Amino acid sequence: MQCKPSHPLVLLVEDKQSIQKVMRVLCQMFGFTLDCVNSECEAISALGLCSVFEVILIDCGSVRIDGVECARQIRKLPHYRSVPIVALTETADLNETSELALAGVQENLQMPFTADEFRRILIEWTHQRIPQHFKDIRRV
Repeated sequence: MQCKPSHPLVLLVEDKQSIQKVMRVLCQMFGFTLDCVNSECEAISALGLCSVFEVILIDCGSVRIDGVECARQIRKLPHYRSVPIVALTETADLNETSELALAGVQENLQMPFTADEFRRILIEWTHQRIPQHFKDIRRV
């Protein structure tokens, strides 16, 4: 884990290695550093050790990760009460969206998504400037 990264730091809570790899490449392309954890428990540990994550991404489509509970636990940590949390979802289910919002999630990003959609999320929630030449990358 990098607590003094040279680029803005993003935490991904995701148990699939293949998605972790794709997300790492996207983050690097857009000038971010990505740290990955495989579970809610690992996320809470990582956040307890490092207080510089600028955005947290949680896979809410995984059987092994309870996105709602993960967001609730993150919001209990003093340094992370207002850090943006983005849920990576597989559906646009209104009940799930409402539950996630009540748990402290600011936005849902439905998978699959385009690199441009991901770029927009990073810009919106971290206020970073990212080069425009990534606009037309195909869906992830």
